[in-house]
Amino acid sequence: MAQPPKANTYFYGQGTLAKAFGISSAFMALFTVWMILDDFGREWKGYQREFFVLKKQKTEKLIEEAKGQVDPAALKASEEKVKAAEANFQSKSKDESRVRDELTKITTQLKLATGKYQDEKAFFDVDKYHYEAEFGHEAVMGHLKAGDPKEKAAHEKLMKRWNKVLELRDKAGLLSQQQNAKKAELDNFYAEKLNADKEVKALRATLDRLETAKSAAELTISKLLRSAPIVDMANPT
Repeated sequence: MAQPPKANTYFYGQGTLAKAFGISSAFMALFTVWMILDDFGREWKGYQREFFVLKKQKTEKLIEEAKGQVDPAALKASEEKVKAAEANFQSKSKDESRVRDELTKITTQLKLATGKYQDEKAFFDVDKYHYEAEFGHEAVMGHLKAGDPKEKAAHEKLMKRWNKVLELRDKAGLLSQQQNAKKAELDNFYAEKLNADKEVKALRATLDRLETAKSAAELTISKLLRSAPIVDMANPT
């Protein structure tokens, strides 16, 4: 026997609800797209693009003026100096590597020697404190009591440790001098090239600054991507 259809217990028709939801979703999507395009198409965006173009044109004009102020002969001579300095540096690369290795070795030795000196000085300070506590400060200065073998032996031991401190201090000082000498020797390898580079930079200072400004004014892919919808909201240009 056929079952009678179940009665509709909903307060609304499911088909009608699906249609209403679909229509409202379409309106919401259109509204969202319109909102994004409206935000992206703000008036000042056009002014910004015009500004980049004008800034680039102005900078290019200034670059041409700056090129006219640079002495080509002086610039060429400085660039030749740079090339000669680079070639000279390459010819001395083995010596530079040797000096750098020697500097590393001396620096390591200096750290070890300084640590030993500081440790020995700390031990001496402790022994000196105990010595003064037992025999007095004047005894440290060499004013010993006559006929006191214990004090004499303690003083000799203390002075022996002090001489060790002085020996380690002098060793660390000598290594420090050697380190400074190696640093100066290493700097000499770069001095010629650095001076030549400074000459070129001094001649091209204004020109390089303007070329950097021109690059900053160009509409690059990065700037265009940052101005894209949605991305522009998170990272405005």
